This record gives sequence, structure tokens and C-alpha cells, in this order.
Amino acid sequence: MKKKYNLLYAFILVIVISGTMQAQLENLTYEVRAQNFVKYDTITMTDPLITGIYNIVQFDLYIQQTNNPQNDAEKMRYAFGQYYWNLNIGSGLTVSDTAGGYATVTYVPGSTTMSNLNALPTNPRFVGMNFASDIADPQGYPVGTQRSSIHMSTNPALGSFSNVQISSTYPGTKIGTYRFKKKTGYFPVKFNHMRWRRALPDPFTKVFAYNGLGGASSDVSNKGTFIMDTIRAVYLKLTVIPEGYYNYLSNRLYRKDYVSVKLRSSVSPYAVVDSVSARIDSINFTALYHIPNTPAGYYYIVARHKNCIETWSSSPVYFITDTTAYNFTTSLNKAYGDNQKQIDASPVRFGMFSGNINEDAIVDAGDVSAIENDAYLGTTGDVITDLTGDYFVDAEDLSLVENNVSLGAIIISP
Repeated sequence: MKKKYNLLYAFILVIVISGTMQAQLENLTYEVRAQNFVKYDTITMTDPLITGIYNIVQFDLYIQQTNNPQNDAEKMRYAFGQYYWNLNIGSGLTVSDTAGGYATVTYVPGSTTMSNLNALPTNPRFVGMNFASDIADPQGYPVGTQRSSIHMSTNPALGSFSNVQISSTYPGTKIGTYRFKKKTGYFPVKFNHMRWRRALPDPFTKVFAYNGLGGASSDVSNKGTFIMDTIRAVYLKLTVIPEGYYNYLSNRLYRKDYVSVKLRSSVSPYAVVDSVSARIDSINFTALYHIPNTPAGYYYIVARHKNCIETWSSSPVYFITDTTAYNFTTSLNKAYGDNQKQIDASPVRFGMFSGNINEDAIVDAGDVSAIENDAYLGTTGDVITDLTGDYFVDAEDLSLVENNVSLGAIIISP
């Protein structure tokens, strides 16, 4: 009799465990997101969007369990993943690019948070023009559109006891950072031409999970939401001149330098929505700013150079999920309160007041003292007291700051 009870208990236990595993799969929801898209030039990977050459599109790939696991059995345990995207001709690719194999996709080493490196999808690669151009595909590209795709193959089998758990805390578990590179030509400024490939033709995106620790792997692709977050970011093409860096004889800056930008709410107290930095070109006085965390709307543009008076746009500027241009240099009234200085008569140009060394919102005796001291010491290099950007602190810097003290240069804001 005891043996019969043991067998009955074991039978019931199997049913309970099977039911738990089944519930785990039935309740499971998750998101896979391609996000944080940034474009870089091919020369300086550390300085995004400096030169206006966009040869590399970099993005992150995340997976997040979105239902709340009630117990350990309900945690999403990753088994396999393969990821595929379609691209159209608007991505900046051409037939000659793809025919010559001029596009590559690479994984950035060390960028994953997967607990097992075997969970990484394998062999990321670009596949050129693999769809006929006379039919529409399931992702919505119209008939006649030339298309291509990015493939990431299935990762190796992890094993049912590998226990690679997917985080349920935003943004989830990072599969990795990937770089999509053209060897010739450039990507467009607005890159939103990738679409998840979720249906035939094969291969397409699939995700598998284990139905509990030690359980079997199951295709859970239909339980996922696949997000392509390429258009949330806005771009600002800003033209601005730090007064001291401008050489009116050559009509250019002595050198490139960084200008930071804050986007502030159009409504008091004008909270900072996002802050970024880029290097202003020495010839066209322009930089392109990628602003990843800003939804479309009206914002004040606040420009700040390391030794200039902070300068606000004259009014809130409307940003959309594309590139918005703003030029401080063309008119005095492009700055709030006309808070700029004419720095050239031919062509007529305006610039930010130089000389705010101690960042106290005004050019005053304290700034003069700092420059006097460094000029006396013969200080050289990229220092904040070098107002002209010529790597020397001298009488020219002192003349600039004294002139702006006499003009009462001060931050003017709403």
C-alpha cells in the first residue's frame, strides 16, 4: 500500500510541476528592443557626430520580461535567440554598396549583460538585396523598394540547466551593442529605416525559452513585443560662435571646441529635459547634436561654452523626430534678450560673450583677476582662461574680458 501511495504522490508531483511550467509559458510576456541609436564618424569613435560623416550606426539590443514573475519558476530562462531586421534604400545603402559587400555588422566586445556568453546570437552580418523588388514584404516596404537585411544567427544551445534569466527590470538584459558600418558613403542624418523581420521569408526573428529550470525549450516568439526605437531621438543642428575663438580676418574659428547644449522646458521653471555636447566646426560654426531622451515639443536651446556667457534661444524652438536647425550667428535677436555681441561686420556675425571664467553668470572683476594671473604666469595649453583658443593666456585674452566687463555681460534668461 505504501508503494502505491508513493507512486500516487510522484504522479501528482509531476502534474503540479508540469502545470507550473505550463503556467510559466502561458503567463510569459517580454519585449525585445533595438534602441539607443547613435551615428558616429569612422575616424573618432569617441566623439559622436563631430564631422558630419555618418559611417557607423550603433545601437543596443535588449530583452526584458514584462510580466511580473510570481516565483522562481515563472522567471524567463533564455534558451535561443535569432534576430533579423529588414532595411530599405532610405538607410543610405545602394545597389553598388550591397553588391560589393561594403556594409558590415559587428558586436562590441564586453557590451552584453547576459550571464552566459553562449547566449549571444552568432555571426552578425549584413545581407544585400535579398528580397525581390517587385513585391511588398510583411514589414510594409512598398512594391519597387530595394531592400536588404541584417542577420544575427541563433546562439548555441545553452542547456536546460544553464539558467540564463532575463531581467524584468527596465531596460532588461542587454544582449549587446552592435555597429552597422558602411565602408563607402554615409548614412542619412535621420536613420529610421530598420524594421523587425517577424514573418516569412525565412529566416526571421525567433526567441525560445526553457519552461522552468531543467525543462524543455519552447518557441515563445508569439509572446514577445518587438520594438524598433530608432525615431524617438531628436537632432539639433546648431550654429554658434564663442566670441574669443573667432578670427575676423580669416572669418573662421582659431580651432574647433566643444559647446554644450541644454534643452529646457518652455514652461517655468524651465526644467532641463536633456543635455548633450558636441564640437563646433571651425569653418561653418556648426555641430550636430544627437539628443536621445527628448520627445517632440517646444524647448529653449541653451548654449554653453566653457568660458562664455550662457546663451538662450530667443524663444522656444519646436523639435520633431528629425533634425531641427538653429543659428545664433545671423542676428542679435536670435538670443534671448539680444544677449550676444557683434563680432564681424562683413559678413555680419554675432557670438557669445567670452570671459565668464568662474561660471557665476556674469563677466566681472573675478574673471579679470583669473586671466591677469595666468597671463602674468605665461600659462599655456587648453585652459579656461585662454579666451581665444590659441593655447596662450596673454594680453589679447585680458582685453576681451575687460571689454565685456565694461559692457555688463551677464546671463539673460526667461
